[in-house]
Amino acid sequence: MTARPTARRRSRQPSTARDRLRYTKTSARDGTGFDTWRTPGWLFGRLHEEFRFDLDAAADEDNALCANCWTEDDNGLRQPWHGNTWCNPPYSHLGAWLRKAAQETREGRCTTAVLLVPARTDTVAWHQWVMRHAAEVRLLRGRVAFDPPPEYTGHSPGSTFPSAVVVFSRWRPGPPVFRGWDPRSESNATLDLDAR
Repeated sequence: MTARPTARRRSRQPSTARDRLRYTKTSARDGTGFDTWRTPGWLFGRLHEEFRFDLDAAADEDNALCANCWTEDDNGLRQPWHGNTWCNPPYSHLGAWLRKAAQETREGRCTTAVLLVPARTDTVAWHQWVMRHAAEVRLLRGRVAFDPPPEYTGHSPGSTFPSAVVVFSRWRPGPPVFRGWDPRSESNATLDLDAR
């Protein structure tokens, strides 16, 4: 049996001019130039309570939410995922992260991959990876107000788009079950979309 690389926290300083340029490009998430906005603690806490995450697949030392994580230097797209994996990916490369989650669960390296993504149901990536391979899609009620990166000094508005929690499962391949979800509700977090 081969040993898998150990996920760890480490510094995320862009090392080359090309890396710095990639890091400072305008984010597809918010238009601020930062692609490192953190998942709000209340939302991650609700999901962690359910899934007990082992790995944060797209993190840095400032926004990692699990003890084990892959940083930009590690490149979570090139590393094996394991156990129950959390991922709030850079939205500027969303298709690659959706593909990785589908592959890792389908090939059995990862039991469950849970991603927080924009609900861009009109994109090729959504139809190719989410609609064919995800086990569940939770459409979040309201807009997510992400926590800004430490170097961001501007106003921190809520997102300008709807979000979804996409669950890929080793045990239940797609097509997905769709649910409305209000994670702030203590009594009934899952809303039945068919209720009239």
